[in-house]
Amino acid sequence: MGYLLQLPAAIDEGDGTVLHEWLCDEGTAVTAGTALAAIETGKTVVDLTAPQDGTLVRRLALPGTSLRAGDAVAVMALAHDTEATLAPLLKRAPPVRGTATAEVQASPALRRLAAELDVDLAQITGTGPHGRVSRRDIETAHERQRLHPAARNRPPAADQHVAHTPMRRVIARRMSEAKRTIPHFYLSVDCAMDALLQWRAGFNQQTQARLSVNDLIVRASALALREVPEANVSWREDGLVRHGHIDVAIAVATPGGLLTPILHDADSVPLADYAAATAELARRARDGHLRREDYIGGSMTVTNLGMYGVSRFGAIINPPQALILACGAAEERPAAVDGRLALATLMSVTLSADHRAVDGVLGARWLAAFRHLIEHPERLQG
Repeated sequence: MGYLLQLPAAIDEGDGTVLHEWLCDEGTAVTAGTALAAIETGKTVVDLTAPQDGTLVRRLALPGTSLRAGDAVAVMALAHDTEATLAPLLKRAPPVRGTATAEVQASPALRRLAAELDVDLAQITGTGPHGRVSRRDIETAHERQRLHPAARNRPPAADQHVAHTPMRRVIARRMSEAKRTIPHFYLSVDCAMDALLQWRAGFNQQTQARLSVNDLIVRASALALREVPEANVSWREDGLVRHGHIDVAIAVATPGGLLTPILHDADSVPLADYAAATAELARRARDGHLRREDYIGGSMTVTNLGMYGVSRFGAIINPPQALILACGAAEERPAAVDGRLALATLMSVTLSADHRAVDGVLGARWLAAFRHLIEHPERLQG
C-alpha cells in the first residue's frame, strides 16, 4: 500500500528548513534513491530521495514552505497500488501547504552563476520545465546586458524588498547570539611572509600541487593546534570539550551568505592534496551541496579577506568553536630586518578567542606557534 513521504529528522536541522524545489512531477515513476525534492537548510541544499520504487502521486508542499521532521511532503504509491487502494491514503493526506509565489526557480549552482555575471534572476523568464531558469537563460541575459549596458545601468525606480533566505536568517541569528553571549578577546601579530612565498613557489613547481597562501594558513593553524592542544577545545556549560581531531573550518563566500565548511584532520592531510581538498569544499559550499559533516563542529575557523586588500580585521567566533583567525593582506611594509630598516612582506592576523575556554596566555601561545610555522614554512609538511 502507498504511504506518506515524510521529512527525515536527519535533514531537519531546526534552523529554517524549507522545500527549495520539486525535482519530480506528480505521476513520475521513480526508483529507490531518486531525488524527489531539494530541501534547503540553514547551511546547504540536500536531496529528499525516494526510499523505495514507486510513483509520486501528489505533492503536499509548495516551494518555499517551512518544514519540520515528520511533516508529510508527498503521497507515494507502490507498484501494486490502484485508485481504490490509494483512496483512503489520499483522503487522510494533509492539504497542500504553502502559497504559490513568484520566487525564481533556479538551482544553487545557477544562482551562483547569476551572481558572478551580475544577472538579476528576477528579470529572467525561465524557459525550462515549469518556468525554471536554465544556464542558457542566464547566459542570454548576460549577453543582452553586455550589448545594452545603458539599460542595465538605469537606477531602480523604487526600493526593493528582498526576503531573507533561510540561510541568511540562520547566519544572522547565530552571529548575533555569538557576539552577545561569547566573551571575545583579540590578539594580533604580524607574520613575515617572504620565506613562505618563496617556499610555496618551489613546492608547487616540484609537486604541481598549486597550493594557495590560504591553504598554508589553514595548515599552519592545524599544526599550531597540534603543538598547543589545550587550545583545541570548545566551551559547554557542563565542561570543556577537548577535541580528539584537528578539524579546521574555512570561510567561503557564497551568493546566499558566508559558509564555513570543515577540512577534517587538517594536520594530517598530505600537503600535496591540500589544494584539491579545499577547492572541493569551496565548490560544494558554493553549489549548495555540503554534507552535514562538512559544517557541524570543528576546532576553529580561518577567514581571509587579504585578497580584497583588507590589512587587518577581527572576526566573530563561529560556535561551538572557541577560536577564529582573521587574516589580512600580505603587504610590503618597512620593517627591521637583521638590525636594519628594509622592506618586508608582512601579513597581519587577528585571533578572536572565547575567554571561557581559552585565556590570554593560551591564545598567545597558539598565535606564537602559528607565526613560527608561517615564518618557517618547511615545517608545514608536518
